[in-house]
Amino acid sequence: MGYRPMAEHLAAQLDLAPPEWSRSRTLATPWFPSSLPSKRMEALVWAPAAFRKHGVYLSARDLEAA
Repeated sequence: MGYRPMAEHLAAQLDLAPPEWSRSRTLATPWFPSSLPSKRMEALVWAPAAFRKHGVYLSARDLEAA
């Protein structure tokens, strides 16, 4: 999943600016944790902004379970 989007996501939840090192690099090809079309659609709709920015698409519910 990557620590950059997680750092940005957690900073946003705490109303803090994200660390400078977390702002760079995005995936050239979007990453989904599942190949199931229904899970991909869920991830496209519910992925937190920090993850979408970096090309990582997972449901916010997946983060809650982690």
